[in-house]
Amino acid sequence: MLGITVQSGTDAEIRASVEKLDIKYPIVVGDEDVVKGFGGIRGFPATFLVDRHGRIYKNYLGQYPSKHAQIERDIQQLLRAESAVSRGARNPAHPIP
Repeated sequence: MLGITVQSGTDAEIRASVEKLDIKYPIVVGDEDVVKGFGGIRGFPATFLVDRHGRIYKNYLGQYPSKHAQIERDIQQLLRAESAVSRGARNPAHPIP
């Protein structure tokens, strides 16, 4: 898990927000290149589930009650798909042309 903050204020303000929100994972400061790399961000918070190859598997926009559970289900689905690929099956999440 890695948090990327964009346009979030000074280092001191970011640290204060991380403490206030009790965030336990690393946070880095991103710039416009990072935003472009993720295909643009249309709202906050934006959450991206990325596979082991650096490809965006799913993204989630906003904060809602079932978000954590949905991400957990999607992680399990991704792990199953990648496990199948390592055994030689095609990955339905990232079809091979």
